[in-house]
Amino acid sequence: MEDHPFDYPLNANLERETGAAIEVHPTAIVSRKAELAPGVRIDAYASVGPNIRLAEGVHVGPYALVTGRTTVGPGTRIFPFATVGVGPQDLKYRGEETELVIGARNTIREYVNISVGTEQAGGVTRIGDENMIMAYTHIAHDCILGSGCVLTNAVQLAGHVVIEDLAMLSGGVGIHQFVRIGKLAMVAANSAVLQDVPPFALAVGSPARIKTINSTGLLRNGFQQSDLVQLKKAFRTLFDVTRRLQDRLAIIAEDEHPAVKHLLDFVRNSERGICASDE
Repeated sequence: MEDHPFDYPLNANLERETGAAIEVHPTAIVSRKAELAPGVRIDAYASVGPNIRLAEGVHVGPYALVTGRTTVGPGTRIFPFATVGVGPQDLKYRGEETELVIGARNTIREYVNISVGTEQAGGVTRIGDENMIMAYTHIAHDCILGSGCVLTNAVQLAGHVVIEDLAMLSGGVGIHQFVRIGKLAMVAANSAVLQDVPPFALAVGSPARIKTINSTGLLRNGFQQSDLVQLKKAFRTLFDVTRRLQDRLAIIAEDEHPAVKHLLDFVRNSERGICASDE
């Protein structure tokens, strides 16, 4: 008889069979085809599907669902009622074997929803390391989330969104599909982001506009006041509407500061354009 994908409730016997310190509550439902590394813990009534790889120390909380073709890196914790690796909310999706890859030491809080990718966009939704993904957040198909990011409660990422490292999205932020959020950028609560937010920027509003640089976040991450001076100068030039964009970028390109160069590369590679500034 063919195995049902969720047919293997595990218990303490697994430790005796494998020699691995794996804890699975008797009420959890885990496919016999799932790959569980030492130190994995699966709590009561959680479900883990057949194409799942859980690295060392992963903790799946009560009633959480880990499904699809999903890899979860070491030390990641998935809290109750999260749904991880579900099919994309995309009308083109026809059940293709696409993936979700999650890195190490992420925190995925209650009711978070994360989709696998779509075949048309490469087939992978990817999450880096050490991210805090708070309750009720949605990460849609083909998103790329860097490392060290904070997605506060109820952040909503549409498909194909790219979030660079150390970005901070406050509660209730909604991000349009294909938008990029730059490194160490911050988006204020309840903002609607329709275009790219440059690295190091603070964006506010609906639609979101650039207010200034994210000074607090930069200082907390090792930037000095002299770095902030350079970035503020670059931002003033970038949003100087009295000049043509090509001329503004040429002026910014004269600055060799690494953060300014990253800002310049980000803007040059923008496909949706960048958010306007209030200044």
